[in-house]
Amino acid sequence: MNKYINNLINSAGIVLIFVSLIGAMQSRILWLDKLSNGLIVTITISLILLFLFITFAKKSLFQKVFSFIRLYEKRIFWIFFIFCIIYQIVLVITLNGTPKFDSYRLIHVEDIKAISDYLSVNSNNNFLFFINYYFIKIFGFSYMNFRILNSLIIFTSTLLFLKISKELFGKTVSYFSTISFMMFAIIQPLYLVPYTDTYCLLPVFLSIYFITICIKSKKTFSLIFSSIGSAFFLAISYLTRPSSITFIIAVLLFILINLYKKDIRIKSLISFPPFLLTVILTLTMFNLFVSNQKIVKIDKSKELPMAHFILMGSFGDEDNRESIHGTWNAGDLKSTLAEKNKSDKSKKDIELFVERTANRGLARTIKFYGQKYFQITDTGVIGYHRDGLWLNYAYSANGSLSNKIQQIYYENGKLRPSFNFLCQIFWIITLISSIIALYFNRTWKVGVVTLSLLGGLLFLLIFESGGTKYMFQYIYLICLLSGLGISYCLNRFSGDIAIQKEGVKKNEDEQTFNNSSSLQRRRNTRNISKRSK
Repeated sequence: MNKYINNLINSAGIVLIFVSLIGAMQSRILWLDKLSNGLIVTITISLILLFLFITFAKKSLFQKVFSFIRLYEKRIFWIFFIFCIIYQIVLVITLNGTPKFDSYRLIHVEDIKAISDYLSVNSNNNFLFFINYYFIKIFGFSYMNFRILNSLIIFTSTLLFLKISKELFGKTVSYFSTISFMMFAIIQPLYLVPYTDTYCLLPVFLSIYFITICIKSKKTFSLIFSSIGSAFFLAISYLTRPSSITFIIAVLLFILINLYKKDIRIKSLISFPPFLLTVILTLTMFNLFVSNQKIVKIDKSKELPMAHFILMGSFGDEDNRESIHGTWNAGDLKSTLAEKNKSDKSKKDIELFVERTANRGLARTIKFYGQKYFQITDTGVIGYHRDGLWLNYAYSANGSLSNKIQQIYYENGKLRPSFNFLCQIFWIITLISSIIALYFNRTWKVGVVTLSLLGGLLFLLIFESGGTKYMFQYIYLICLLSGLGISYCLNRFSGDIAIQKEGVKKNEDEQTFNNSSSLQRRRNTRNISKRSK
C-alpha cells in the first residue's frame, strides 16, 4: 500500500480509537457506587501494590516480567483457552434465559404466518431463518440446542481467528489477539442469543483464511481454489449479516491501489474472475431457492429498503446522552410500512432523513453522530450495558452455584456492575494497545485491518445501530490491533528473547535427556538384579 495512504489510514484509526478511549474512560460503568465491597478492596490493594512496584522495583525486574510472558506465551494462551472452554460449559448449563426480539422470532419457526410477515419485511434475515429451520428439523427445538450450536460457532471461530492472526502477524500477536477476542466472545455469554452477531463470525473468518492462502499462493491452481473458497464464504457472510464484509472492501481497495505492482496484477487477473463468479452464483442460487421454496410465503413488496436503515440510524435526541442514538424505533418503521411498494418506501425514508438532518442543522448533527459513536464504542460490555441481556430470564434458588453465576450476568444481578467494571478496564487496555500498534506499525497488513475497521465504524455511524452489540462484528479487528500493540510492548521491554527461548529449550532438552538416562539406569539395575537371582 502506498506509504502516504497507509499513514493516512493509520492516523485516522488512531484518532477514532482515541475518541473511543475518551468515551470509555467517562462511561458510567466505571462509577464505584454499585461495585461490590470485595472488588473495591481488591482494586485498592492492587493499586497500592502497583504503586510500590513502580516506585521501588528495579528496571531489570520489569524486564523479567515481560520476558516471562514472552517465554511462556504459548502455555499462557492454551491455559486460558482451556479455562474458557470449561467456563463456557458452566455458563451453558447455568444461564437459562430465552432471547427476545429478532432472535426469538427466528428460532420459533412453528408460527408460519408470523415468520412469513417478519421475513417479508426483514429480508436480510432470510438466510438465518432457513439455517435455524433446518437445524430444528434435524436436532429438534430447544433453547439448549441453540446455545450449544452458538457456542460451537464461537469456539470454531476462535480457533480460526488464532490461525488467521498467526498467518498475518506471527505467533505472539496471534496468542494475545485471540486472548483479547475470547474476553469479548466467550467470557461474555453472547452464545445465549442465537443471532447474526455470532453466526457471521464463522463465514467471515473462513473467507479471510482463504484470502491468507491466496496471498501466499504462487501456483495457479492454489490461487483459483483459494479465491473460490474466499468468495463462497464471503457470499455466506453477506447473506448472514451484510455489514460484516467490510474486510473484503478493504482488501479490494488495497489491490486497486497496488495494481501497478506486477505480482499483484498477475494474481488479481487470475483470481478475480473465479472470485466474482462464485459470489454471483452463490447469491443467485440462494435467491432462487427462496423464490421456489414452499416453507414460508414472502411478500417482497413489504421489504424494507436500505434507506430505511439510514433513517433509523438518524433517530435519537442529540441533547440527551442517555437517549439511544440510531436504533430501531416504532415511529420510523410505521412511516416506512405505510408506503405501498419498495421504491415509495425508499423515497419517503430519504425525505424524512433529509428533513430530520436539516432540522438539526450542522452543529447538532455533528453532536448527534458524536453521541452515537460513543454509544457504539465506549463500552467493553458487548450489548449488556444498555440493551440488557436481550433475554427473559429466571434466577435459580438462592445460595446455589447457578444463582451466584446468574448474579454476574443477569440484568439486575448484584455482581453485574462489578463484572461490567472489569470488562470496561479490559476494554480500555485493548484500546490503548491498539493505539500503540497503529503508531508503531505502518505495514500494509495493518493498513488493511485498520481500513476494515474504519469501514465498519462508518457503516455503524450511517446505518441502524444500537450500542456496542452492533460493534461485535468488528471486534476481531480491534483485537488484532491490540495483539500487535501488546506484542510490540513485550518485544520492546523483554530483552533478547530469542536467546532466552533457546536457553529454555536447552534446559528442557537436558531435563528430558537426564530423565531418559535415569530411567535407563533403573532398567539396567533391575535386569542385573534379575540375572543375579
